[in-house]
Amino acid sequence: MTLSAMRSAARGHAGFTLIEVIIALFVISMTILAVGPLMTGISRGNNYGQNVSIASGRVQEKVEELKNRPFANVTNGSETLKEPAMTRRWTVVAEPVPNALKEVDVVVEWTDTMKKPQHVSVKTFIASRNPR
Repeated sequence: MTLSAMRSAARGHAGFTLIEVIIALFVISMTILAVGPLMTGISRGNNYGQNVSIASGRVQEKVEELKNRPFANVTNGSETLKEPAMTRRWTVVAEPVPNALKEVDVVVEWTDTMKKPQHVSVKTFIASRNPR
């Protein structure tokens, strides 16, 4: 094979053209720009789910605590929780039958990463162990 034949054969396999590189970079950058907001949304959703799970546990803890108190000591209250920062409050309403049944509403509130207030609440009834 002559030198000129080798040069002309090598020209066809010299690599990528500038246009091909620019198009490839454009496609890659558009993909990254499309996936960025998706990852942010996934992260927010994960954080929200984690907070709802924690708040649900904190609500259930308080319901169990109130159910184990003496009936006369089941009263309104609130407290600030740490890690993550949440507020837990509970409202107790005595039902028409005195000393027999109380309606309890337990709410855990927090502010999400978008500064929106969120909450989980449970309403239950607690019966006196010794109704009169």
